[in-house]
Amino acid sequence: MRGAEMKFLKKTVVFAVVAATLIAACAGLISCGGDPEEDKGELLATYTGGEIYEKDITDWRNYMYHMYYSDIMSADDPKAELFNTLDRATNYVVKIKAFKALLESEGLVTFSEEKINQYAQVVISEIDESKTFASQGGYEYWKTVFEVSDDFIYEYAESQLVSAELERYIMSKYGVTDEMIQEYWELYAGEYLQVPSYYFDNIMVIVPLNLTGDASVWADAKAEAQRYIDELKAGADFETVKQEAIDNSRGTSMAKAYSTVVSRKKSEFSGFENLDKILEENKKIIDEYCANLGIELPEYANETDGKLYDAWYYYVNMNNEAYLKNQLLSLDIGEFSTEPIMHVFGYQIVKLTKEDDDIYFKSPFDYPEVYDDIYDKLYKELWSSGSGASVDEFEAFLAEKYDIKIVYSYASEYKKGNLK
Repeated sequence: MRGAEMKFLKKTVVFAVVAATLIAACAGLISCGGDPEEDKGELLATYTGGEIYEKDITDWRNYMYHMYYSDIMSADDPKAELFNTLDRATNYVVKIKAFKALLESEGLVTFSEEKINQYAQVVISEIDESKTFASQGGYEYWKTVFEVSDDFIYEYAESQLVSAELERYIMSKYGVTDEMIQEYWELYAGEYLQVPSYYFDNIMVIVPLNLTGDASVWADAKAEAQRYIDELKAGADFETVKQEAIDNSRGTSMAKAYSTVVSRKKSEFSGFENLDKILEENKKIIDEYCANLGIELPEYANETDGKLYDAWYYYVNMNNEAYLKNQLLSLDIGEFSTEPIMHVFGYQIVKLTKEDDDIYFKSPFDYPEVYDDIYDKLYKELWSSGSGASVDEFEAFLAEKYDIKIVYSYASEYKKGNLK
């Protein structure tokens, strides 16, 4: 489920159906007069272009009842929670229908029967292959578990296609603007003050977290890092070797994460010209640390080793800083370290790519990385609460444009004593 979709559903969806154990409490929810085949039940909601009756959301209530059964039954008042979820079901269905109408009226998306059917087949395939249902009969078992009709998968597929457009639509109407980015920068320009810095690229040879206590794995990683250094010495391109290291990595995602260009302020490098002195100081610090804990520093350690791992991590991290900064101080732009530098996650090779001695503020409209950083922060702020101003504005707009009215509220009727 996508981010905006979750925000939308969070406000309108925790819906349920009448549980077998609560049917008695919900007597009268579905109108009983007339032919059962034709009776639509209570009129729940209206909107420009349609009406929502109880019969229209029967499958949704069944589906979400099973999805949220524990929430209903663990509530202080399960009946009240049930009636609240019935109302939320109504809200969700009417908003999905109105939003679909909006998207199609503006010519943004067309939800053809073919498109819905194709996506329904994708969902069915995912259910068939899921760990939960594959061994039990797949989709057919899924329908039995959630007590839904054969048609529900198409309603579900359509709702997913519609709600998938929600974030894109809202952000286009109410999202982050250049004016917002400029305003943020003016308030927090200090975050983007450029000071004298070193910029360096990295190649990372990863040691898996569950193998950091194995000396042979560390030896293999160091040998691999040395091989990459030899390739660089022979004239290989740094980016090419970096990609080779990522491809060969035992932990590709981590290798990618750490194989990037980063910067460090030059003010942090004072004193690191004297590597031996720094290493000696680090040894004194770790010896005192271990003595206080009553342990001996291990050469290598795993996460499961508790205090031993903490001490090892602390020491390796301090020494990594020492070797890294000492190496960078000795490099000219374009040069790389000629010995592998031990890191808590493996071995790294660094290349000095740039030095900056100026002090200035980096404007978001001159520096794409600053623009992207501010945009990401504002974007997360809009969506982090689940009820951001953008969602509120959109829902108000949608309700007005499509004249959405909730005609019947189960929760209200329960509070009045009309539902027992």
